[in-house]
Amino acid sequence: MQANAASGMAVHDDCKLKFLELKSKSNYRYIIFKIESQQVVVEKLGGTEESYEDFTNSLPADECRYTVFDFDFITTENYQKSKIFFIAWSPDTSKVRMKMVYASSKDIFKRELDGIQVELQATDPSEMSLEIINREAEWAAMVSPHGIKLAVYLISSYFGDLNAKVCECLLQRGTQSLAQIVRFTELSRENVRNCLLVLIHHNCVQAFAVQQEGAFGEAPKVITNYMALFDNIIHKLRFPKFLEIVSEVLGEKVGKEGGKEIGKECEEIFEGLLQHGRLSLNQIIDRFKQTSNQGDSSAEAARDNFSKLVNARFVERCPAPEPFLGPPAEEETAAKKQGAKSAKIVKQTIEQRALAAAAPMESMRFLVETDTWNEASVETTDKKTTVVTLGTKRKQDNLESNTELLATDENKVLWRANFEEFIRRLRHKACVANVKVRVNNDAAIVLAATLELSRHSETKVRIDNSVPQSINAIYDEVIKRDGGLGMDLERIRASLVELGCETPLMAIDETYSVDLKNIIEQARIEEVESIVLKRYGREAYRMFRLLSKADRLLETDKISDTTFVEKKDAVKILFKLWKDDYLEMKKVIARGARQSEFILWKINKQSLWEHVLDEMYHAALNLRLRITHEQEQEKEVCLQSSPINVLLLSIARYFVIFVYLLF
Repeated sequence: MQANAASGMAVHDDCKLKFLELKSKSNYRYIIFKIESQQVVVEKLGGTEESYEDFTNSLPADECRYTVFDFDFITTENYQKSKIFFIAWSPDTSKVRMKMVYASSKDIFKRELDGIQVELQATDPSEMSLEIINREAEWAAMVSPHGIKLAVYLISSYFGDLNAKVCECLLQRGTQSLAQIVRFTELSRENVRNCLLVLIHHNCVQAFAVQQEGAFGEAPKVITNYMALFDNIIHKLRFPKFLEIVSEVLGEKVGKEGGKEIGKECEEIFEGLLQHGRLSLNQIIDRFKQTSNQGDSSAEAARDNFSKLVNARFVERCPAPEPFLGPPAEEETAAKKQGAKSAKIVKQTIEQRALAAAAPMESMRFLVETDTWNEASVETTDKKTTVVTLGTKRKQDNLESNTELLATDENKVLWRANFEEFIRRLRHKACVANVKVRVNNDAAIVLAATLELSRHSETKVRIDNSVPQSINAIYDEVIKRDGGLGMDLERIRASLVELGCETPLMAIDETYSVDLKNIIEQARIEEVESIVLKRYGREAYRMFRLLSKADRLLETDKISDTTFVEKKDAVKILFKLWKDDYLEMKKVIARGARQSEFILWKINKQSLWEHVLDEMYHAALNLRLRITHEQEQEKEVCLQSSPINVLLLSIARYFVIFVYLLF
């Protein structure tokens, strides 16, 4: 039993013991804790067969409790997952003193339960409904714990602690309204509004409006909600790589003569977008004129270079500032009315629906209108302006919103970096590099050619299969590449088969589509195997590789015999891998003349990818913190031989495989 010096509250040993059983063995569905005689004790253990309704019915209506619930759910990608919830139950009808005692001891008690993934605080049943639990679980599945810490650190580094606090609230709690953010952050309404403006302008937050029914016969109103864009925040780590791609691609397109200069000019324009988040064309031209030495022709040069960026899909129009989302049932009904093909509706989270509604139409996304720029408008632009001027927000169906944050001048088109295109290029590059090592150089050349053709054909980034391409189109693209000039159709067909493409049944329509999903999975598993080899040794590597290839439950003796590892050593290694979340364990009891217990092991690849990615975020955060500390101490860091640089190179390599390939 351990006492809490701050609140004078002790935690009974059974609390940690039962929680560990729920976490590692799934012996219970939920645990309810209560404070009794100045200590936290276990009040009730819920069996695995009990439902969420059984759990909520077990909570007293007029007393506070701490609870833990192991919630199973299926993600929108159809993966089976579970999240451990910590719910602080503090009903309005409970006594004030009881509320204060539970509130003051909550954080200390929660630290004793290592493995909490989602936290909720509820004052009535509606605040912990099954719908809310589902939404929180899906959000938690999208963002890893150390990923959140890294994102908050990046926001703090770029925009300060206040913006980081607002961003952390959105990352931890998911989509929130302005009033909820004010409540949870304990910042003033004005401070929160200003922080949201900064985060929205730098593409770190997206707003959307939803209709809320009025109370007591009042008319319905529109409430603006805000969601953090985790991927966009993490992309700040990759800005140098994005600039390198711009210079390289656009420099090559204009040829050897003048290529580097044009690439550098495009890089300068793109760097301005990365630095300022969103800019109008006039602001982009004005900024270029200030840094360029081309005199009167600088405006035209800026426009030409900007057009090159848009044509390469490196720059896109900004999404709608505040799209309106109707009820899901209405959207589904409208979709079904369009015909049988659209009747199949894929379940989406509210965040996914908001992003889809905000995205500009494909026909407008990369459209540069000729009448959006003229010399007179450039001259009248304030040369010191880097933030878009805000005006009056539009109304939505005559329903007033609770905020005026996202007003913009409708006559001014704003542009931003198209992160999707850069991630596509980096993912393709990582796939080609993996195939070159794992298969051969011919297959890598054919894959690079096929992906380049697919990139021009697809309107949305594809990570399952490339767009089908004819053999003649692939051949024409292959011979343009280094090492591809000597390849004939038969060699190309052989390489396509090695890439997992199915041979067409009819030669008339000979098209091929590359299975990108399989290539990505192979790259991931090879990287994890290399981590296991370095961290746990060769015997662990052999056992992990066996389980990876088997892709099913295997018994300990089978693993030991196949990998030629002594059983006692195999058990130790397997438990070590299980403890570090690299394996899943299942106990099976065989009943017969003599009851015996078997332990089975398996790799859950989806959970494994998420775990390793979270480790990479953790390593990246530690690296940045250490570099910051070194800089503050004014210590010189040798970039060629220091341990920091070795770690940086290692993390960069893992990020190429996991971060570029996972998203």
